[in-house]
This record gives sequence, C-alpha cells and structure tokens, in this order.
Amino acid sequence: MKKTTLFVTLCFLTGAAFAQPGTKPVTPKPVAKPVPPLLKNMNDSASYAVGVSVANFYKQQGIKN
Repeated sequence: MKKTTLFVTLCFLTGAAFAQPGTKPVTPKPVAKPVPPLLKNMNDSASYAVGVSVANFYKQQGIKN
C-alpha cells in the first residue's frame, strides 16, 4: 500500500512540475551569418590563404584558442 501511495504521489508531483502555467517555450536566437572576407588584391588573397592554412594546422594539433 505504501509503495502504491508513493508511486501515485511521485506521478502527481512530476505532472504538476511539467504543467506550470505561464512558462514560455525557449526559442533559439538567430545566428549571425559570417561576413565574407574582402579580398581586394593579390596581397589580401595571399594573406587570407596563409591565415586559413595556419588556422587549419592549429586545429589539427588540437589547439582551440
């Protein structure tokens, strides 16, 4: 009898906890799109390529910051 009462009480409390009025659903915030790089000349393009290469190297090594 005690187990049944405990079970019913837990079911009631669990249902009451999830049925709270006034709670708002969580909506994800929009993520900003990355800005493409402005590559105006060959020097900009080469610098960007070197930077991407170095970043990929560090990523492969497991360095995050």
